[in-house]
Amino acid sequence: MKISVCLFGLLILGYVCFADVFDSPLNTESEAEFKALTERTSRNNVTKGDFTQIKSISSLNRQIRSFGTFVISNSDGMVWNTQKPFPSAMVLTDKAVTQISASGKKTVVAESGNSAFTQFSTVLSAVFNGDHDILVKNFHVYFVQKDQVWFVGLVPKDSSLRAFVTKIEMEGQDSIKKVLLQEATGDSVCYEFSNVMFAQELTSDELAYFR
Repeated sequence: MKISVCLFGLLILGYVCFADVFDSPLNTESEAEFKALTERTSRNNVTKGDFTQIKSISSLNRQIRSFGTFVISNSDGMVWNTQKPFPSAMVLTDKAVTQISASGKKTVVAESGNSAFTQFSTVLSAVFNGDHDILVKNFHVYFVQKDQVWFVGLVPKDSSLRAFVTKIEMEGQDSIKKVLLQEATGDSVCYEFSNVMFAQELTSDELAYFR
């Protein structure tokens, strides 16, 4: 599943408290724990629940909050169904990023012919699906685990990717609870997840987003 760089600007959220994970680069000992974590994260084909998105705009010194539901399918893609303040849905697959308005009108935001689309979509998919190999290949990885809570820090290795995002921070337990993306512009986006559930297959309604 892949996502566009164009969409990434829509995914920028506000600051939340993480452990100082960037003091703990991945080493021989923590690599085994990190790999075990990514295996657990990617075990279920479908992850879904509620999200709160907090978009922080540094130039305006303001935050914008939105709320909705999400579905992440390892085999199909992602759906971000915003319910407040304005209903809309964003569907991300390996072929395109599509915006669906409240009236049902579909607009293609980006298609897979763009090389930037291919690069960034692969990376973002790896973040949510826990793809160990892609994460290690594309990022300097930092990892801390305290009891049952884990923190992951990611710094892009590629300069073209750093032009969009300088670092990504994740916090979780049984599943990812928070994802913070820091933009090169100084803006940020934080996703907070709740009521997370797992399944092996999409429901018919969920599958309809990808058809």
